Order: sequence, then structure tokens, then C-alpha cells
Amino acid sequence: MERIIPSLKRQLAALKLLFSLQQQEYKLLIDTQKQGLQKNQFSIQRLINHILNEKQWLKKYIEEKFNKSSLMEVINEENEEVRSCITGLIKKIKSLEKKCMDQATINADLAIAHLEQTKELVNFLYDNLRPKAKNFYSRQGILNEKTEGPCIFSGRL
Repeated sequence: MERIIPSLKRQLAALKLLFSLQQQEYKLLIDTQKQGLQKNQFSIQRLINHILNEKQWLKKYIEEKFNKSSLMEVINEENEEVRSCITGLIKKIKSLEKKCMDQATINADLAIAHLEQTKELVNFLYDNLRPKAKNFYSRQGILNEKTEGPCIFSGRL
């Protein structure tokens, strides 16, 4: 238990930091200036990797040290005080994981909305900048005179 409880406390602290970073990311997404958003997202990804590594280490430790497949099997053999401490930490972790997932969903929806808005703006600008008339100058600087219907074709074959 001397390694399990500190591992769970590290996970809880990391999840609190993750939630804080996600709230900061939300504020940056709402803000019109996107300074720092990339650094924030990089920090979130690194923190998620650390949390996953901590969970994998704990699972491996339980399998090797106690020869059990889950933490619940291990704590069932412990006294009531240790069991209540660990189950309390697990409840806090699960609650915070849910809050982090909800915030991540909100942030992802907002980022997708920004993408769609930018795409629509680019399409709008492109549609308004594109010449409406068929007669306009080409890349070579020659006036393109496209006529509709029958015409005389001249030139070399």
C-alpha cells in the first residue's frame, strides 16, 4: 500500500492540473487572440501521457507485487481504514476524469466551430473575389474573351 496510495494521489493531482489546463484552453479558444493556445495544448498532451504512464505503472505493480488483476481485489484484503482511503481516492479520480472528459468535449466542439467558421469565411471571400464576368485577364495578362454560342475559330492546328 506504500506505493499504491501515493500513485493514486499523483493521479489525482495530475487530473486537477489537467482540468485547470483545459479551462485555460477554453478561455484561449474563446479569446480572439490565439497566443499560447499551442503551448497549452502541448502541455495537455504531455500531462495526459504522464497520467497514462502512472496508471500503467500502477496496474503493472499490482500484477507483479500482489499477483492480482485489479486494484479492487487488492484492497478487499486490506483493513477498513486503508480500504476507505483508497476507495475515496478512486471516487475523486473518477469524478475528476468525468469533468476532464466533459471539458475536453466542450473544447473540441469549440475548436471545430472555429474551423467551420474559418472555412465558411474563406469560401465567402473566395466567392466574392472570383470574377463574375467571363471576360477577365488570365495569368498571362491576356484578356480571356469567352463567347457563348457559335464562333469562328482561328489559329494553327
